[in-house]
Amino acid sequence: MDIGSNGPFVVDVSDDHIEYCKRLAKDRSSSAGWRADPAAGERGVIVEFAFQEFHECFRGQFNGRIMARGDGGVDYFTPLNNGIDVKGSLPESRWLLINGHTVRNPSSDIFVFGRWFADSARVTFDGWILESEFQKIAKKDPFNKKSDNYGCWASSLQPMEVLRGSISRSLL
Repeated sequence: MDIGSNGPFVVDVSDDHIEYCKRLAKDRSSSAGWRADPAAGERGVIVEFAFQEFHECFRGQFNGRIMARGDGGVDYFTPLNNGIDVKGSLPESRWLLINGHTVRNPSSDIFVFGRWFADSARVTFDGWILESEFQKIAKKDPFNKKSDNYGCWASSLQPMEVLRGSISRSLL
């Protein structure tokens, strides 16, 4: 793992962990009773799993039983109990996308944007944003006019180093 000044946070995920996350994604999809893009579900769980390496306070918070049933939009909690929703995306994505239901009924205080590079088994976390700030700048998905998704450009996000510092100083 590596984090540079205002740069992304990178985690290498082992093959065993990738297989574990793929099984969880399949369980989550079947228990939810809806059919989604299996690759998107796998990508989301792998990115959520990798986030526990971001700060020592998150280690051990990843709970496979909860993940298999769905976590209700809160993947991790900060030391001051702020909910974090980790969003996984494609490697080429530069747009943080949140579904409309989550935007209208927020359960997390912070959104984190991560991308899974399957060819290198690497997850890159590009930034984060407070839910309240996302609400101010979010726009309907410009790439799919029929969707109920909202998003913002990754360039609008705060650097991961700022989140790490805020957590370490117990500001979040």
